[in-house]
This record gives sequence, C-alpha cells and structure tokens, in this order.
Amino acid sequence: MYKLIVIFSFITFTVFAQDKLFFADGTSQRGIILSIGKDQVFFKTTDSSQVIPYNKKDLLLIEDYKGSRILFGEPVKQTTSHQSKSTQDSLIKNSFGMQPLALLLGRLTFNYERLRDDGKIGIVIPFSLSFDPFAKLAYQLDTNKNKAPFKKTRISFITGVDVNFYIGKREIYKFFIGPRVRYGTDIILGEVQGYSLQTQMGWRISRTQRKTVQHISFGFGFVRVISSPATTAINAKKSYSWMSLNYRIGIRW
Repeated sequence: MYKLIVIFSFITFTVFAQDKLFFADGTSQRGIILSIGKDQVFFKTTDSSQVIPYNKKDLLLIEDYKGSRILFGEPVKQTTSHQSKSTQDSLIKNSFGMQPLALLLGRLTFNYERLRDDGKIGIVIPFSLSFDPFAKLAYQLDTNKNKAPFKKTRISFITGVDVNFYIGKREIYKFFIGPRVRYGTDIILGEVQGYSLQTQMGWRISRTQRKTVQHISFGFGFVRVISSPATTAINAKKSYSWMSLNYRIGIRW
C-alpha cells in the first residue's frame, strides 16, 4: 500500500509540477528544464524524450515547477520611450516666415511660430506694418490739380496671436485648426481700428527634415470696429463678418 502511494505521488508530481517555456511567437511548452546555458536552454518534454536545445533569443520567459520565472525578452516600454525621446529631439520647433500676398492688401506681415515638444500645438505671433499701396498711384492718376496736396501714406501696425492644433499622422501635408486673433489699424480701409476673432484651418506643407515650410489657411469669423474716420463707410462700434485667405512661406530651425 505504501509503495502505491509513493508511485501515485510521483506520477501526480510529474504531471502537474512541470517547467514551462514561453516563446516570442506566443506559443508555450511544458516539460523539464535540464540546464540553462549562455545562449540556449536545454529542455525535455518527458523523462524519456530527446533533449531539445532552444535559443534564448526565441524565448520570452521560463517558469520552473516552483513558480520562479526568468525573463529573456526586452521590455517594450524602454524601446517605446527611447523612440519617443529620439523623435522629440529631432523635431524642428521654430519657424519664421512672411506672407507675400498680404502686400497687395497693404500689409507687410511676418510670423514667428513655436511648436510644443510633441509638435501637436503651435503658437504663432504675427506682426504687420499696415499701409495703403494705392494712395500715391491714385493721386498721380487724378487730373484735378485743385485738390489738396498729396500726403504721405501713414503707416500703422496689426498684431495678434494664432493657436494651431496640428491633427493627424501625415507629415508633408499636416492639417491644422485653431483660433486667430488680430488687433490694430488697417490703413487701406481708411485708418479703421478694431480687433477680429476667427476660426482658422489649413495645411502646413513641409518634409520632416526640410528647412523650408509653407502654410495655406482659410479663416472666418467677425471684426469689431473700435474707431473709424467719418470719411469711411465703416461705422464705429459695430461688428462685421470677416474672412481671410492666408499664405505663408518661411524657414525652420
């Protein structure tokens, strides 16, 4: 009777108390670990089976019959963190550009943009010198010489801030959307002073490591007039719908 109990206990231990191998491809194997070498683990599925050497590079971990574990695979988080840090280090965060088409509307406009570390948000500071490019031309074409002498074109300024939220994974054509705020005096409209608020959307066009960058955007919103000369048809203390079409070209660093 005692021998039967010993034999039964040995069989039970052999069946349930086995070592386990977990492979990188998602499979597993039960059996007996004989030894662990420098590059290989020597394993048997049963006492009478042939010894099988497994390369450590194909294993994630091993677990012996006592529950102890040895990990072979590299932690995923370390690789992801390293790649993320490398991406942030290589990100070009600054750009400076101008809007050439704005010259037709009497604005010499420059923009500075700073990207957040992850590249998803850009803060843009614009500055425009406002003037009337057609005032002198209109005077020279006027044949009536009895009018008052021509006065030099007055120059004023317009500034504000844009917040661009860059969306999506595309790098060459990156879509963005965000608020656009402006304040200043528009000379070409007759020295009208006011502020505007728009929703702006568009695309940033640039390759990852290129130094040049372009922005094309469209904005819509309203303008609030603060002051307006009596000679213009624009009334002060009123709000008007306002739209803009913008093109910017610049350099990055």
